[in-house]
Amino acid sequence: MMKLIITDSIWKKFEPIFNSSKVKKGKDDRMFLEAVCWVMRTGSPWSSLPREFGPWKTAYNRYVRSIKSDYLRQILSDLKQIERVRSLHHYN
Repeated sequence: MMKLIITDSIWKKFEPIFNSSKVKKGKDDRMFLEAVCWVMRTGSPWSSLPREFGPWKTAYNRYVRSIKSDYLRQILSDLKQIERVRSLHHYN
């Protein structure tokens, strides 16, 4: 089983964005966000996405649409900040 990084507390912050009427609903929004994080974290191509995330082409197409609508940019920026804070706490 792969390591998931979107904790319940992190998901609570972003779930309202995915539930808004401005965002096209996916089958599993949290797993989509995990897939995006996996690609960003590993640097792997979308075609190497593990099956647990669902079909890679579906995730990739949703990613492209999401970046164009800009909401995902904000989420990724927020996640980056959360990870920085988490890293600082683990470092000290």
